[in-house]
Amino acid sequence: MKKWIALLLCLAMVLGMTACGGNTAEAPTEAPTTAPAAATDSTTADPHAEQVTLTIAYNKKGTDCIENNILDQILLEKFNIVVNWQDLEDSDYATNVTLQMAGNDYPDILWHANNSLAQELSLTGHILAVDDLEDKLPDWIKVFDEGVDGGWAYVKGMLCASDGKLYCLPSKNPRNTAMCWHLRAGTMQEMGLIDSVDDLPTTVEDFVALLEQIKEKDPDSIPFMVQGWGNVWDGWDYAYNVQSGYYLDYFSGEFVPYGPATDNWRQMLITLNYLYKNGLIAEDYLTTTEDMTKENTIAGMYYAEWNWAGSHTNAMNERNSQTDPNCGWIYYLNTIAADDSQHVYNKETPYKSQGFVLTDKLSGERLDRVLEFFNWCATDEASEILSWGEEGLTYTVDANGNKSYTDLIKDFDTTGAPAVSLNAYTRFHQDFIPNRNVDAVIAVSGPVNIELGDSFQAQGYGYFKPLNFLFDTNTQEEVNMLKTLLNDTMTDYSNKFVMGMMDPNSDADWEAYLSALDGCGLQEWNQYYTDYYNANLK
Repeated sequence: MKKWIALLLCLAMVLGMTACGGNTAEAPTEAPTTAPAAATDSTTADPHAEQVTLTIAYNKKGTDCIENNILDQILLEKFNIVVNWQDLEDSDYATNVTLQMAGNDYPDILWHANNSLAQELSLTGHILAVDDLEDKLPDWIKVFDEGVDGGWAYVKGMLCASDGKLYCLPSKNPRNTAMCWHLRAGTMQEMGLIDSVDDLPTTVEDFVALLEQIKEKDPDSIPFMVQGWGNVWDGWDYAYNVQSGYYLDYFSGEFVPYGPATDNWRQMLITLNYLYKNGLIAEDYLTTTEDMTKENTIAGMYYAEWNWAGSHTNAMNERNSQTDPNCGWIYYLNTIAADDSQHVYNKETPYKSQGFVLTDKLSGERLDRVLEFFNWCATDEASEILSWGEEGLTYTVDANGNKSYTDLIKDFDTTGAPAVSLNAYTRFHQDFIPNRNVDAVIAVSGPVNIELGDSFQAQGYGYFKPLNFLFDTNTQEEVNMLKTLLNDTMTDYSNKFVMGMMDPNSDADWEAYLSALDGCGLQEWNQYYTDYYNANLK
């Protein structure tokens, strides 16, 4: 057994589960500092004989660092790297990093960085372009070349900054889909509305009719859940094959520079206005808070929603079952469409725009060692270790060779979605590696994302493929300003249409809305995007 695995076997559970506390930017966490023994054979000098110490800042939004964790042990034993972790709160992450750059007191690596932040920081001259490091990352690049349509070049094109270079090392998302329709099928069966989940609707017309039947049988209900934030059209935009910005229509092949100015958007608003007038969504949906949503779920007021695949199904069951043990919320293996020949689903991009940013504090041997580590992260060996951890501690293997997480990592049913957030012990490792073990992904999030994607693809459903518009700096500033003006106006008018302050069926009201968009620069927006699309993406 390799030495670093032997060391893992000695990890105490208490140490493994101790989260990094305090602001480690002021008081860095002490990582293990025992270096591997130097090579005794003079003909095979140890390339890692010199210990490298790194300072890595990470975003606490999704996870906490774990002292003396598996990752620390791998870095030490395999690469002779010691890490001082800086934990930065999500709300202040970008500000803190920017201030560090300004004061020339920034870390070697930004862990859990956002690509948008990387693009901004590229202007400081303090972060390294991935393009200049590609020869040291062959396995990382291979993951995308072999597993993504368009390969590494496509991913770089989607994530590069205005200078055409990539500044954030992305990871690959192995899931097929992110969001879907969720329905309270158990209660619907008890109400006599459906015989089985096979009877659930696939068209907007039938879906709205089902919501009306629910309201008739349960007058105090709010059949369709809207969680506030003004995004009442979440999910319905897929049903009407339209998006809130630019997109390429999957079925017609037509490029649409601004979806909210189309007839599809208008038809969606007509349906949403109907739902609002008939009490099928909450009258106060704009001010509905997360706490109110939880209370309403417990009380059994909701019957359908559009939300994250899998995990939210479990959350709805957990809450709703307090008053309705047979609620039976499910994630639906179909989509709903206004045109039954044009079903569209929310397909995840094959890459994650969050990842790793390397700063110019790294050079020479320190940079080479970091690149060696990241390239190793893309190998099958790393995928197995970083996804599963250590046998006996974080996972077990049954007689058939199937792995499952121990109670240290999970306390949820692995056949479905997690009942609680995944323990940081695993999340800190695997969320951002490029070659995640698919079985491990299923173990921590349930089979829903894989199952949904397979179902949607088998039925020939369409999806909105991401497009990359790489404007020059001056044009991008103009586009950003137009986007704010247009989207603010669109949101204001769309909610007025939904709530009946304006009538989406009225041609005069619709023309007033389009005129307002024109006043905010819609024609200029359309020109920028159409010209670029025709010249570079068509």
